[in-house]
Amino acid sequence: MNRLDGDPGASVAASRRASGTSLRMLEARAFIEAHFTHPITPTRIARHVGLATPLLNREFQRAFGESPRQVLMNCRMRAAHDRLADGTPTTEVALQVGYHSDRTFAADYRKWLSAAQ
Repeated sequence: MNRLDGDPGASVAASRRASGTSLRMLEARAFIEAHFTHPITPTRIARHVGLATPLLNREFQRAFGESPRQVLMNCRMRAAHDRLADGTPTTEVALQVGYHSDRTFAADYRKWLSAAQ
């Protein structure tokens, strides 16, 4: 019996695959949110959840409507925004949120602010 004939095993297997993917995407997002202050890449995230990078990117986009890089950037920028509002110097904030260059951080922060408005 095939899936079109009503094979219940096929739909259960498909459901398990979908659930596994969703759980992996939640785990990937949690990994980003927990480690955004460190230098992480989509490849590192993909390894963490046991997927190939292109599959991670595709499934993450499908699950959340944005890429892992976008989520990472938003985590970093929200934390930076709070720290800058507290009066922490820009150079220090850049390092605290995972940047090695305050110039790169400043450029990304300006882009993030303008997109948020």
